[in-house]
Amino acid sequence: MKNTILITAILLLGFITLSNAQESVSFRSNALGNIIDDDLDLVYDPIELRFVDGIRLYTNLSNLTSTHEQLFDNVSDDEFLLGVSSQNPFMKFLWHSAMLRFQNSETSNSVEIDSDFDGWTDIYGNGTLIGEYTAYLDTDYDGLYDLKKMLSQEKSDFSTDDSYSFILNNTMNMWGLTLGGKLSVGDATYTGNSASNSLGSGYGVLNYVDLDDPTFQNSFTTHLIEDGYDNLVWSEDGDFTYENKTSFTNLDASVMLPDFIDFELRGDVRIYSNQNLSDINDFYTGEYEYFDPEVTSYTDTYSETDSYISETNEDGSGIMLGGSLRKTFNEQDQRKNDGFWKFGLSMNFSSYDYTNSSSSQFSSTEISYDGDLSSDDFEKTISEQTSISDIGDKKLNSFNFYGKFNIPLGEYVHFGIGGFLNQSKSNRETDYTETVNDVTDYDYTD
Repeated sequence: MKNTILITAILLLGFITLSNAQESVSFRSNALGNIIDDDLDLVYDPIELRFVDGIRLYTNLSNLTSTHEQLFDNVSDDEFLLGVSSQNPFMKFLWHSAMLRFQNSETSNSVEIDSDFDGWTDIYGNGTLIGEYTAYLDTDYDGLYDLKKMLSQEKSDFSTDDSYSFILNNTMNMWGLTLGGKLSVGDATYTGNSASNSLGSGYGVLNYVDLDDPTFQNSFTTHLIEDGYDNLVWSEDGDFTYENKTSFTNLDASVMLPDFIDFELRGDVRIYSNQNLSDINDFYTGEYEYFDPEVTSYTDTYSETDSYISETNEDGSGIMLGGSLRKTFNEQDQRKNDGFWKFGLSMNFSSYDYTNSSSSQFSSTEISYDGDLSSDDFEKTISEQTSISDIGDKKLNSFNFYGKFNIPLGEYVHFGIGGFLNQSKSNRETDYTETVNDVTDYDYTD
């Protein structure tokens, strides 16, 4: 087997441009900063397809799915992929390629449990974990158990990916020109059940919900063995869900003059539309109560609820225009190994409608009565509500310039250097409304 040594020096100054309008998805291109291409990168480019010989069949084994597979660690993309490319057997001036990708997967994310709430994690796993803990304690060190602790916990963290995409690419040679057209469509839905925002006050014995905490349930009871009653009962529930949806449609058209004063002159245009939707529904409830049966009408209880709900919709379309000039100074048997330099420029103009609404609501009730006439007997309620409405439109303009230089240093050694410069401007006009309503009621009961 012959091995090829690939060397690349990369100067990254911005974003990839339309003139380099191809999905650089091969292992070779990903590993080398999209500077040195492979046949897989040429197959789905409207112009470069004509330079790929033979009939090609692509599956999950083609390193086309993503850069996240770890084949030696049994980690897969959970994706089905099928693609094909070929010259038209009846009309030799035509080339075709198509690719279909499906993914419908559920991932069990890592979960940790501190089974006795001592501040140290002692149960690890993925997906759903359940912890049951019971302890008998001698708190007065007289040799007899006087306190019983009972904890029950459940945590769950899953994410799903339900997506598809389709590419149909065609290239032709006609009238001394190379013409190409490509259609790309896709749709994806991602869901999860971890917290998208911080919730809860952490008041008293209750916990505080942090960002990315999994959905959970906690219950905690302490029982005084000698006195025969529960002196503390505490419970919490966190129910978190989010869903992100994205869809796109791209239509590319390209033309190349292959012999323009011994250069390749290329032009590209892309018309596209896309939509991004996001829904968040996070809810938390917590409560605890202390008991003392020796005190008449003794009450020491606290409860709270906290929620965050958000809906976001961004829907728009745009057009990209680009052009490039390429000089091949060392032509090889395969296009991907040519020695060449190339410069390109592209422009992007797009507009979007943007809508976001969110609501945060917190409420709590605390009641304290110790049976004595004192200032610490009270009933306190708190209500905090915040709602935001953000409706407007967004315009995005960008200009990109890039350069690329590849040179074969030997039969199996290749060197590449490239860089791209991007200047973009985003302008969003919005009708923004925020409403805040906070009420605290404090009543003394003595």
